[in-house]
Amino acid sequence: MRPRYAPPTALTAALALSAGAALGDRALLIGLPDEAPLTAAFREAGFEVTAAPGESVSDMRAALSGLLSAAEPGERRAIVLSGAFVHDGRQVWLVQRAEGAAPDRGAIGDVALAVDTALAVAAGAPGAAFVALADAAERQAPEPGQGLEPALVPPRDIPQGVTVLHGGLRDVSGVLARRALRPGADLAQAAERQGGVATLGFLPQGHAILPEEAASAAPAAEPDAGEAEERAAWERAQQADTRDAWRAYLDSYPDGTRAASARDALARIESDPERRAAEAESALDLDRLRRRQVQSQLAILGHEPRGVDGVFGPNTRAAIARFQRSEGYDDTGYLTRAQLEELSVAAARRQAELEAQAERRRLQAEREDRAVWQATGADGDEAGLRTYLQRYPDGVFAERAREALAALEGEKRAAAEAADATAWERARGADTVDAYRGYLEARPQGAFAPEARARIEALRAEAAGAGAREAARASEQQLGLNDVTRLLVEQRLAQLGLDPGTADGAFDESTRQAIRAFQRNRDLEPTGYLTQATVARMLADLGGLLR
Repeated sequence: MRPRYAPPTALTAALALSAGAALGDRALLIGLPDEAPLTAAFREAGFEVTAAPGESVSDMRAALSGLLSAAEPGERRAIVLSGAFVHDGRQVWLVQRAEGAAPDRGAIGDVALAVDTALAVAAGAPGAAFVALADAAERQAPEPGQGLEPALVPPRDIPQGVTVLHGGLRDVSGVLARRALRPGADLAQAAERQGGVATLGFLPQGHAILPEEAASAAPAAEPDAGEAEERAAWERAQQADTRDAWRAYLDSYPDGTRAASARDALARIESDPERRAAEAESALDLDRLRRRQVQSQLAILGHEPRGVDGVFGPNTRAAIARFQRSEGYDDTGYLTRAQLEELSVAAARRQAELEAQAERRRLQAEREDRAVWQATGADGDEAGLRTYLQRYPDGVFAERAREALAALEGEKRAAAEAADATAWERARGADTVDAYRGYLEARPQGAFAPEARARIEALRAEAAGAGAREAARASEQQLGLNDVTRLLVEQRLAQLGLDPGTADGAFDESTRQAIRAFQRNRDLEPTGYLTQATVARMLADLGGLLR
């Protein structure tokens, strides 16, 4: 097996020595090992290949400098940048693989290579320059600092005559190794057939990395059927790039012409614990619903994945790693079948604990509610009823208290003088703080003075809470709940004994009261609107129903 990479000094020397070698078209692969299938594909296509590991930004810059100094007129240049990318909305960088502090916009140049630098090097061969940007952030995603986002986005300014491909590492490798590194292969068609890869920049019709005349002048011998079958098996293994694929090739062709390369590829995979973990999880064949359940279970256990969307991105991988560390496993960020079962059991146990806590809180709150009612509103006097409603606006006896107050107000209205009743109706019709103040200034001892004072306090409280309610309402709208989900939420609230009113998919005041009760019982902010935190808890209650 070839060495994975040379130290920076050796790499720089090797590039400098190649400057005058005139070895033909050149390819520089940054972030890929020397034994990668894509490296072998470039060599088979006749390129002089240099593989740089991408461990440090100085190493990457030295590799580009070496390519620039070694290039000769008429050569074709291919540059592949593979790894984790970040951007600030205008520029894109490839982050070095060496561990260190999370970069921010001010320090990104110390730990990352600007994609514009690679494009500038490629621009020296207009019409024959190719730059491939291959995102491998799933395995090595950084956590950038302020001003940066972790993603590969298309470069804004592509020099004239430079062709750019960008996409995931596996898709980019598939386009190049399986399709485009053949004489006369149309690059745009190869990318379209592969899928997942975009082509930008210089791309005339029929543009190929290797023109037809790049084929050997001597006619190639017609391969026999056995060689063609072996080649097809090799290409299938290259495309899959898994242990099973390479083993299948070696089982069929243990002494094949590419058996040594296949064994190297198999050893590379088997020596990479992260790769083994990723393949083990892939074999579980988790569908979108099961992945949502995993994210919900992680949230229940306090390992917040920052979303329940069924997509295992960097945040979910970090949450899985935290769960694994808490249970004494290697924190690979990829689940095994045993860990999946343990996660499910632990989440169910924690959910039961949380529901038990919620039930205890509900019972305790009901006991306190009843005690306050007995001490204030049970006798039916106005002050006591208002004291109870101020303390428990959604309480067990709230409706009874409101009905009693309405009856008292009706009695007062019937007994009040006509002028007092007229003044009160005007204030009640305006329903503003100024209107009620005007009533109190004219009739401080009026029959409706207590109601006026209570309404002033209520309006002030409503004004103070308007911003918070609007924020909660906006947060719920961002969840994008459809009518079916709303109906199921109401049905679940009814099952919990929280009385959301008629289950019709419309969230009326009864529904809002039931949601507030659900939130209070689970120690969440009782806004009456569904928030992300409430969704995570209710999603567990609904068995993964919100999707």
